[in-house]
Amino acid sequence: MRNGKKGRNRTGARRPPGSVPAWRKNLGRLVLLAVPLAAAYLILIAGESPLPVKRGELAPRDFRARVDFTVTDQDATQQARQLARERATLTLRETWERFEASRSLFLTSIEAGDDQSLLDALPDEQQREEARTEVLPILNARRAAFSKVLRALDGPLLVGLDDWEKNAPSDPQSIVFHTKTATRELGQTDLMFLSKELPWEDEKGQAFRRLLGEALDGLAGAEQLAVCQLLAHVLEPSVMVDVEQTRRDADEAAELIKPVMNPISQGDLILATVTKTTDRHLVQLDRERKGFRRSLAGRIVTGQHHVGLAIVLLALAGAGGAYIARYRTELVKNRTQAMAFGIVTLALLALTRLFYVLDVPPLLVPLPMLIMVLCLVYDQRFGFEMAALYGLLVGVVQGMEGGTLGVLLLGAMFTAFLTGRVRTRSTLIRAGALIGCVLWAATWGLGLLSTETEVLHGGRLWESDLFWPSLYALGNGVLSGFLISGLLPAIEQLFGVTTDIRLLEWSDPNQPLLQRLLVEAPGTYHHSMVVGTLAADAAEAAGANPLLARVSAYFHDIGKLKKPEYFVENLPDKAANPHNELNPTMSSLIITTHPRDGADLAEQYGVPHEVCDVILQSHGSTMIKYFWNRAKERGNEEDVPEEATYRYRLPKPGSKEAACVMLADAAEGSARSLSSPSPAKLGGLVHEIVLDRLHDGQFDESGLSITDLARIEQTLTRALSAVYHSRIPYPGQEEEEEAAAEDAPQPAGAEGAEKREPSEEAPDSSD
Repeated sequence: MRNGKKGRNRTGARRPPGSVPAWRKNLGRLVLLAVPLAAAYLILIAGESPLPVKRGELAPRDFRARVDFTVTDQDATQQARQLARERATLTLRETWERFEASRSLFLTSIEAGDDQSLLDALPDEQQREEARTEVLPILNARRAAFSKVLRALDGPLLVGLDDWEKNAPSDPQSIVFHTKTATRELGQTDLMFLSKELPWEDEKGQAFRRLLGEALDGLAGAEQLAVCQLLAHVLEPSVMVDVEQTRRDADEAAELIKPVMNPISQGDLILATVTKTTDRHLVQLDRERKGFRRSLAGRIVTGQHHVGLAIVLLALAGAGGAYIARYRTELVKNRTQAMAFGIVTLALLALTRLFYVLDVPPLLVPLPMLIMVLCLVYDQRFGFEMAALYGLLVGVVQGMEGGTLGVLLLGAMFTAFLTGRVRTRSTLIRAGALIGCVLWAATWGLGLLSTETEVLHGGRLWESDLFWPSLYALGNGVLSGFLISGLLPAIEQLFGVTTDIRLLEWSDPNQPLLQRLLVEAPGTYHHSMVVGTLAADAAEAAGANPLLARVSAYFHDIGKLKKPEYFVENLPDKAANPHNELNPTMSSLIITTHPRDGADLAEQYGVPHEVCDVILQSHGSTMIKYFWNRAKERGNEEDVPEEATYRYRLPKPGSKEAACVMLADAAEGSARSLSSPSPAKLGGLVHEIVLDRLHDGQFDESGLSITDLARIEQTLTRALSAVYHSRIPYPGQEEEEEAAAEDAPQPAGAEGAEKREPSEEAPDSSD
């Protein structure tokens, strides 16, 4: 400690037990601020930025090498590897069984004169007929010569020409022949080529032709060709190309070829202005950027960028934080909303950065969707102000040019304008469609404004460079409306708020809890409906949420369901009042418990927590003057009852909506007790109620100003005058009303009703 005494502050005074030092609180706040800022900074520097140009685009400027580097020459490397494949080793494998079977068939047919076996080996009937008339007579006439030729085929290797041309390398450097017993290398001259389709005039068939020369000597060319074709169709190759092994050898040979490197010196031109960008240019630009970043100059430039980014981030965060701390204190005080706000902000930054790294079109950044969320959770003004801040953040992340950034900023601001008090999901979808149209029009407008070349191409929009970006912008807005309408429950859960759409669902009279109130306490139900109308009008005048005030008023008296018979509006005509049998203290205890019972019951039914808060705060710490006066009348002058016994022990209104419900509840109950309500009487009654609550300190935490109270007073007077307006009596109606008034039962605690002050609450409805 600074003064050397434990447990004392700077002034030497001892701190209260359990208190936290100021420096520790400030340190905690700094940590809470530093964590999201650090996370945002890490997001902004994550990933690799895309290249400044894309494939197929015209270069906007000259790109020269800033450092010496080497780049792979893809074309030369590919050619070298293809040449290695063409010169790879050819592997052959034996097929002696098939060859021997075909040769035996030929020899047997020639020596035994079995012409039919040879004819069956031919593929079609025309060839069979030609062989029967032309070839078979020659073979039969020269049986000995052809038998000698076929037996001499043991030496050379017969390979199919089609198999060779399909699977063998075009220029094999070596030929390897695998047999069951040995492996040896061959030369191309060791092979004879056999083709069933091509004529044997091909040079690869010359070796076989020489072997057949003696047997075919003296025959015409056509006759020789016919004999050779018959041999080709009957004989099978003795070797075949081993396709798998040959391909493996070709792949290995290609992999052994090292990439051909192309050196580029500092200052060399990589890509010239208005040159169409190719894949080769992109590879060179990427290699140049990586080499520059590894250099000393590159590290200095990168460090400068990071420092500049940190400064901009701190400036934007400081501006946004100062605005929120000054004008949105509820966001700072509410930890749940503060965390949710930080989460959605970091999510936007992360998604924007991801789009930037993956080169996704920037007009798909979901900035309009986030502004819709802020407008739904808070209000339009906050959404509009955050649109500018988030637009600048997105621009920093994406490094956007002016046109794209302008489109997103306009779209975000129009989103705030179009997303006001949304009460239906269809409104969100319509707003999303309008936002998409605004983004689409802004894309075309700013694009036409910033370009210096022809854009429309004779009116053919689909050929313009702005066509696809405008569609992306349109889809961004439309998709935002649909996504928000579906994600609304998750948004409410994340921020811990209730939107107007959910409040509107709870304003439905068919809600089970309201139906139960209608059946079990019909008088309270009618009173709550009237109070709801009055509270909504008062909230509108005070600048609060009228829908929240209305729904809260509908449910503010549901605690009376626990003991509905103790509230006079629910008693049948001429029924005995149970409060007549109770002392004032017990009656007061029963009355003051219904707000807390109502909050518990509402929580069981899943009523929004904002409405539950208003239920607890709608009576604040007001005093039930009727029973307090009864207690004073029953006691002696010295034994004055304590006011605390006859007060609600509940929180005071903490919002404008809760204060409006309190005033509407009191005004409606008191106005109902007037025998002849006139605008003047109602105005005086409302004025006294407002002053009574104001002097009692009930509005200290509500945020209402004197101006708000004056507007609420005028609104309630006007609304009550419309509800309790004077009517022209029909003949005989006055006598009937007087007789009914004499026979009517006294209200709860009615013994002192005629003595109460005009500003006191009636015990039947407003307790």
